[in-house]
Amino acid sequence: MNQQEKQPEKQSDLFLTALNDVDFGESLEEAEVHHILGLTMEKIMQEKKNNSLAATPIAAKQMEQEVKSMTPIRAKKKYFTGLVACAALFLALTVSAVAYFQLDEGFQKFLKLDKDQNQLVEKAGTAINVEAENQGYRLVAKESIGDRNHLYVLLDLFAPEGTVLDAKDYAFRKFHFDLTNKNNISGGSTVNQLPDDDPTDNKISFVFEIEASEELVDADIFLKLTGLIGYNEEEEILYLDMDGDWDLNFPLRYEDVSQCFQPNITVPFNGKEVQVTEIYLSPLSLSVTLKGEAIAEYDRTPPPLPSEIKTGEFDIVDYEDTMERFPIKIILQDGSVLKGIRSERVEIDEDVLTRSIQFDRVIEMSDIAAVEFLGENIYLNK
Repeated sequence: MNQQEKQPEKQSDLFLTALNDVDFGESLEEAEVHHILGLTMEKIMQEKKNNSLAATPIAAKQMEQEVKSMTPIRAKKKYFTGLVACAALFLALTVSAVAYFQLDEGFQKFLKLDKDQNQLVEKAGTAINVEAENQGYRLVAKESIGDRNHLYVLLDLFAPEGTVLDAKDYAFRKFHFDLTNKNNISGGSTVNQLPDDDPTDNKISFVFEIEASEELVDADIFLKLTGLIGYNEEEEILYLDMDGDWDLNFPLRYEDVSQCFQPNITVPFNGKEVQVTEIYLSPLSLSVTLKGEAIAEYDRTPPPLPSEIKTGEFDIVDYEDTMERFPIKIILQDGSVLKGIRSERVEIDEDVLTRSIQFDRVIEMSDIAAVEFLGENIYLNK
């Protein structure tokens, strides 16, 4: 076991977010993406040096992931923010082949499922049980849950017999998803380690979270995870550093129980009016879609954000600034504002804007009274 010094920064809440097949049209070539990421890596490394932080092997791997999680989002035809670097919460409503289905206990805790919500899980959860092996380490896609555009997959990793997985933190170096029977998808993904209920055994668990532009119902999905590191921040020890891939393929066949609302109202946008075309609400997510020429005009010449980092003709835009430009609140039946949002996203495609949020717990859809978006209340008449 080689002990490696690790940067003295908090790593216990490591969330690795990867840009996944975002469609930048013809405005951003692969080489230009790497150029942007390279410049950003240089900037991060310089900041680490300026702050007298050690550029150790663990620190280097973390900085590599920080760069990969940054999304160059200013393009000619698409304005897309990556998933926020926190756990994004999705619900996959999958028809189970058995009469009764109960999610893994750790998975339930991650989703904050109450006991009285078991009926939802019975309709939504599905067993997968597809696995791949790399150097004796077996990765099992155990089960999934999700909605129209979001998916969680529970992954169990088993080390070879006799190997104890007792590092405090584990992370995959790279991860990627694809919908093999759909074209022109864009989206983002995150892999989060779940708390280890037994640090003396050979098993750890992760949740692979996905948000896609295409509907996930009836999709065939491919997950690729590359490399694995295990480390302990407090002891500054690198326990595990392995290469290789785990490839997982399985179908998504489920019933989406999201409710769709078509308010048929307009809201102010960039000095003009645009149409609210639809609102999708599920127990774990909500999205609002707007359509109008004012959106296309905004997309062609968006106002500068104060946190933009100029890198040639492309910009890397701060996530929080983007969200503040399109404020949204969820109003409950009692008039209070829903608290607890795990992640949120803005996407613009020509004259269509989609603003979505994921709740940090399962909610009762009947508890939602209205959506306040761009200063306007949009009431959901059920």
